[in-house]
Amino acid sequence: MQEQSSSEELFRGKLINLRVLSIPQPDGGTKRFEIVEHPDAVAVVALRYVSVNDSDAVPYVVLVHQERPAIQKKTWELPAGLVEANERDTPEIAAARELREETGYLADEWRYLIREYPSAGFSTEAITIYLAMQVHPAPGAATADTPEDPTEIAEVRWIPLNEALARCHSGEIEDGKTLLGLCLVQNMLMNEKTVH
Repeated sequence: MQEQSSSEELFRGKLINLRVLSIPQPDGGTKRFEIVEHPDAVAVVALRYVSVNDSDAVPYVVLVHQERPAIQKKTWELPAGLVEANERDTPEIAAARELREETGYLADEWRYLIREYPSAGFSTEAITIYLAMQVHPAPGAATADTPEDPTEIAEVRWIPLNEALARCHSGEIEDGKTLLGLCLVQNMLMNEKTVH
């Protein structure tokens, strides 16, 4: 008779839970997996076009600078955050909320890009990445480019997409969801150019 899988909770926190899952192996014995249960998240590639020196409009993206104590660094990232319980079936609502909270902007057009697992080896978290277009300052926001909570976001900056990608290649941008989101948008824009 084969053993059943078993799960033991080791820690229950405000944000994460840690459990050990033991799975019987075909050759006998068990394999143990340490699993972090983490809520899902969203990230936003907010895109707008800016005319520079009367030339063609250049795509710009917004990045936020914030403290990441786990890696003891400040990082440049896409606006992002956790999906709240009432947003689980509509993560695009969480994306719009996070864009406004972290940057002071709204978007009139949204596109789903991808849903990915950043650390599938040990975490349940999935991140859904969206493209936000026709971006404009939110009515009632103190000022655009200003987060609702300045203790969370140190700086909001719009930069050309090509510059953001160069920062990815140089290692200045290291955040996984940001790397993926920027590359997906670059690829999408290149594909749209070849079609037109």
